Amino acid sequence: MLGTPSGEAAGQGLTVTLGGAGALSGAAASAYGKDFLRGIKLAMRHISEAGGPSFNFQPRDNGGGDTSKTPGYMREFGAEHTPVLLTSFAANSQSENPFYEQFEILALDGGASAAAALASVPWYYVMTTVTGLQTPGVIEYIKSETPEVKRVTSFLQDTDAKTIEGYRKFITGAVEEGGLESAGEVLFSDYTQTDFSAQISELRSQNPQAILVTMFGAQVGTFVKQFAASGIEADIYGYDWVPDTSTAAGSAATSFNFTGVYFDPERKESAWEKYYVEQYEEEFGTYPTTYSTIYYENTFHVWQLVMQIIKAGADPTEPGEHWVKAVEEHPEFWAVRGGKGSNLGSVKMDLKTQAFEHQENVLATGTVLPKLPEVRATFDIDGSNFQKV
Repeated sequence: MLGTPSGEAAGQGLTVTLGGAGALSGAAASAYGKDFLRGIKLAMRHISEAGGPSFNFQPRDNGGGDTSKTPGYMREFGAEHTPVLLTSFAANSQSENPFYEQFEILALDGGASAAAALASVPWYYVMTTVTGLQTPGVIEYIKSETPEVKRVTSFLQDTDAKTIEGYRKFITGAVEEGGLESAGEVLFSDYTQTDFSAQISELRSQNPQAILVTMFGAQVGTFVKQFAASGIEADIYGYDWVPDTSTAAGSAATSFNFTGVYFDPERKESAWEKYYVEQYEEEFGTYPTTYSTIYYENTFHVWQLVMQIIKAGADPTEPGEHWVKAVEEHPEFWAVRGGKGSNLGSVKMDLKTQAFEHQENVLATGTVLPKLPEVRATFDIDGSNFQKV
């Protein structure tokens, strides 16, 4: 199905240490840590069955954005001579940055935020669409579907300076560049906040017609539920949806719209996509989410790099610049999404921004489970190729 080489060229017989930094505790664990592990573990099994290497997987807990944990787990990866790391939460709010070059660890971040697009950090690559870059597509949707909407508030996490800078550039900036009016900015504290009464009061005073919110997982569902109870009338657009979002929002879930890379488990247009969904459901008793799919793909991306390193005559079991060189010389990767029939989907790394380029994003409506979200439009990350579904 993948057309890979066999034997030594595929890494068969090798064991590669693979680090993982995910939300294994805290508020984000149920929505993200679980799917992070599921995607990686299923991919490792599939790679082994396809004749690839074995992985010595070493997961560590980043608490879903707890930077105090970073020095401990990064030093452990260094001591274990870990050559490659699947990481998340914008590499734990950029706190991992100093350790990559120190320990020669290639970091692949499938859970990136707006900060990543500003960082250009050596040894670090964003393996998904950066949060906020989808905003031009959201603005296009607002203008086409609700032309009466003119005032938009940015509802942002009060986080590290780099992330805030990125959100303001890619969200608030895109609102104004798209010809709409910024009604203002409201900040929430962190991913653990559950009472939004103060922020809802601020939103009431700003009187927006639409709100762009950077919460994730169950937290955004909690906000949607409280906002619906407030009686304020404004459309809500977020940058993420997981089943926990709808669970937390309850009946208000249908008032939430979201944008981003979205994996629809019912689509199954390629042979690999069909196989992946069937295997995931058999293994875990539920459908794969976008987050689990990103890390499933990212693990296969590690295998592709292993094969390129072997082809170049270097050792993929050891840390070193040969891992970075493999990305730079072969920046195109397989994707479960986007393929048809026997043809694989693909994504390409933009080596200038160190992030995937031109992934298809969606604008979709939230839903009351078990119904899945309904896609209303698709577009590239800059809003180009906008099409209603």
